[in-house]
Amino acid sequence: MCWETDPDAAYVTQKTFRHVKHMGDVHDFDPAQVAVQLRRGHFTAILVAGGSPCQDVSPLHSGRPGLASARSQLFRAVPDIADQCRQVVKDLRLSIPVFAMLENVAGCPPEFLQAASAALNGPPVQVSAASFGWTRRKRLFWCSNGHRSAQDVPQPKLPPNVTSQACAGGWRLGWQGKRPWPPSVSFADDFKPRFDPVANAKDSADGPCFPVFSRAFKHPPDHGPRQDPVVMQRFREHGQWFPLFNYEENALLWKKDQWRVPNSSERAQIMGIPPAALKWAPRTPRSETQAEQVRCSLIGNSFHVPSCMLALIMLFQLCPQASAIPPDSVWQPGLVDNFPGVLGLNVALAKLQVYWVDTQMRGLPAAPQGLGKSTHMQFATCLPNPFDTAAFMRPWDEAICKAMHPDVAAVAKANKLRAIDDGRFSGHNKSCFSEETIYTISPDFVAAACKFCIGLLQDLEGDLPMWAEPHFGTEDMKAAYRQLPNDPDEQAGLFIAFYDPDDQQVKYVHLRAHPFGLSVMLDQDQCTAAE
Repeated sequence: MCWETDPDAAYVTQKTFRHVKHMGDVHDFDPAQVAVQLRRGHFTAILVAGGSPCQDVSPLHSGRPGLASARSQLFRAVPDIADQCRQVVKDLRLSIPVFAMLENVAGCPPEFLQAASAALNGPPVQVSAASFGWTRRKRLFWCSNGHRSAQDVPQPKLPPNVTSQACAGGWRLGWQGKRPWPPSVSFADDFKPRFDPVANAKDSADGPCFPVFSRAFKHPPDHGPRQDPVVMQRFREHGQWFPLFNYEENALLWKKDQWRVPNSSERAQIMGIPPAALKWAPRTPRSETQAEQVRCSLIGNSFHVPSCMLALIMLFQLCPQASAIPPDSVWQPGLVDNFPGVLGLNVALAKLQVYWVDTQMRGLPAAPQGLGKSTHMQFATCLPNPFDTAAFMRPWDEAICKAMHPDVAAVAKANKLRAIDDGRFSGHNKSCFSEETIYTISPDFVAAACKFCIGLLQDLEGDLPMWAEPHFGTEDMKAAYRQLPNDPDEQAGLFIAFYDPDDQQVKYVHLRAHPFGLSVMLDQDQCTAAE
């Protein structure tokens, strides 16, 4: 369930997450709506999460009113809604936990920090997005289960490469590893940043990276090096879309002497958001410049997904633990040892040895003759599945291979089901080393199965759901013609063009592998290297 008043954000969510129910303005929250959903399905927990407006508590606002602003008070909606959900759970006699998570800027004024900490049972978790290597976005996450906060987790269990530091103001988390996250970003037109995200990820301190992403509108020149004429000129040339510090050297993308700011797709990748989600924004037709501003603003108002993941890991460690060892389970101490009918160690070992000897003597073991019903049933549990045909079908396969023509037999011995090598002999894939058997299916079957599934969904839904749109592609092992590694000299020319009927324009795709792989695999084309 989602409460969102931004029409563009609500529309993108509606198109990308079809199961989400949009409820409108959070001021109109009705706990009865939650009760209806709880009665319809089985839920293991409720998470009330959100980010209250930060404009009036952000350091970017020089005259920030703080808690005196009405929209700054919206943070109270998260703990209030969580309390109402707990009452609904109690009224329905359910035993599921209700969690609350609030996000806001790390530079908020002390009175806001104290008020939020009091409402959510303790201090927040601080996560620096710059530690992931790409962009600054230091955020606070208040995590609560209604009684405790993340500060009460004495020794949090965290993924590898995640650093933690316990402070009086709450846990501080970050990333420190060999590679940034995401490991790479696809920047258009060969533009690159002038900082090193790999070095940032390895360093324990935040290094130079993109500044915090913000909304796109005409900003005043009040934050940044106003005395730097070069930065000021870039700021004005770009229409003052972002704060002044977004036009410093490390904040831009470069190709020799050309510069530009990261576009919305690149910002989405850095934030951990699928760029394809932005195709639904804006909701209404606008000029390309206005549409790009809307998309950049959505990213500026969004969450840094890796930071959220760390906060959620801390939050869910507040889950109540009913018992160290679940009762009435096989892990209960002494239960297996004293269970009626359990075999002793010597008897169990003897039966295992009987099974092993029998499988060695016969390809398909059977129970001995003359056993009683009870003994026969116990012994049968040790036997393999009677539908496992490998034991008596393998000799047939070996006999057929012996009868093959020498050329075909050579292919069979090479562990291949087609007479095509992996390209190492020709030098095409000289870096390959894997050896696998390639199995193929008819492309006619793929199309027929897709048609059947689409027809079934249309009968059930009345229309084809967005999540069921068919997408076709090919995939194969790393050592085959159509996969990396390819000759670097060839990659520069691997482009295809296609017509997009939705956008009514021709688009281009840079391929990372050869486009003729499927025909090679099905037609046994021996001339691939020459192509």
